[in-house]
Amino acid sequence: MPTLVLSPASITENGGVSTVTATLSSAPTAAVTLTVAAAAVAPAVAGDFTLSAGPTLTFAASATTSTGTVTLTAVDNAVDAADKQVTVTGSVASTDDRVVAPAAVTLTITDDDTAGIEVDTAPGTMGVQTAALAVTENGGTAVSTPYTVALATLPSGPVTVSVASGDAAVTVAPTALTYGATTWNTAQTVTASAADDPDGIGETVTLTHAVSGSGDATSYPTTLTAATVTVQVTDANPPGLAVTPTTLALTEEDATAGSGTYTVRLNALPGGLVTVSVTSGDATEVTVAPAALVFSPTNWNTARTVTARAVADADQGDRETVTVTHTVSGTADTTSYPTTLAAVTVTVQVRDDDRRVWKSTAFEFDVSTPVLFSTATAQSVVTQVPSDHPVQSWSTRRILACAWTAVRPVPVGGGLPAECTVINDRPNVSGTLSSPITPTQAMRDNGGVVIGMTVTSSEHVHVFFYTEWVPLVT
Repeated sequence: MPTLVLSPASITENGGVSTVTATLSSAPTAAVTLTVAAAAVAPAVAGDFTLSAGPTLTFAASATTSTGTVTLTAVDNAVDAADKQVTVTGSVASTDDRVVAPAAVTLTITDDDTAGIEVDTAPGTMGVQTAALAVTENGGTAVSTPYTVALATLPSGPVTVSVASGDAAVTVAPTALTYGATTWNTAQTVTASAADDPDGIGETVTLTHAVSGSGDATSYPTTLTAATVTVQVTDANPPGLAVTPTTLALTEEDATAGSGTYTVRLNALPGGLVTVSVTSGDATEVTVAPAALVFSPTNWNTARTVTARAVADADQGDRETVTVTHTVSGTADTTSYPTTLAAVTVTVQVRDDDRRVWKSTAFEFDVSTPVLFSTATAQSVVTQVPSDHPVQSWSTRRILACAWTAVRPVPVGGGLPAECTVINDRPNVSGTLSSPITPTQAMRDNGGVVIGMTVTSSEHVHVFFYTEWVPLVT
């Protein structure tokens, strides 16, 4: 009696092939033809495999091993199902009536599909998250590789997948995805966005995916375990101190320019009270007030004003630079606002009001009508630009006119005579000065700066015009 042999007896549905051969227990007296047939065992169907064309095996007279080729090939599908079985039989044609039909054998086709929800965070890695998605607050969207979701196998009915965020810090859209017989493997995009918050803390959030509705309770039950996605949120407002501006220019003992202000606030919401100390690097040059600022969870982003004031001294340095430092000196939020938080500084430049130079020019006139000292007359006031510093570092602060009825020698040196009288303090002499002047190199090279000034006098006087030059903060 012939025996059918399957090699192998089990194949995968993804194109597996089994070869059918036969043997005889004893040599036949005549040639034998064995025709092979195959039938699916339910729930398998005929479309789950193919039988090669002309499926016959032959034995020559006196031969016990068949010749010919017969194969069974599995047909792949996308359905998650049980393994399938196929019954293989043979019919005999021979004049040797001792040879009868062989016993049937069974071929197993193993299923290679597993139902599931696949998440793609990088091309070519469906179902495997290679790295956390990165999102930024203020409505930022995922900026890493695309985040898509699809089913792993063909369902027998519609399947709905819900997407949920584990923390309100991240929102997802859409929150539900529906798949059907023709769309089950179509990747649908999910966008993760960071919700803006004031806390200044980054978050790590897990997105979950679950079957919330199913027309295929066998492959896609609502208890199906699904892949998750990790989202790393970068906070748009990290904890810190915000100081504006970070530079000030002051002048000693100047009612207007002797002090300046700037503001301080926190960058992010603290978990409790935070005290910020304000410290001058040299209190003999610059003082600050207040010396401490207290912020709370309700006023953390309210800008608080700090006043810096230049201290008058007797030295004649051109300028001083003082650094004002701001540090967290007390905190109820050691996570976001520890006392080791990076300090923020303000640079204060101080112009010394003792570093001044007076330059003089003498005139004699006896008029009762205004005389304009300008480029239009021969009686222009010419003031010398100081030569001991670059031209650009000086500016006129004011011009005084000293008047005497007696002839006096032209003053020399850089001082202002103690008996000098401001022109407007003398009853019979008055004058008006044009705007302050910032010199150029050409002015120095040409011997001075022409200043427009109108003077009226009702008596014969000798007038010295003194120009006060002060150094600029640069």
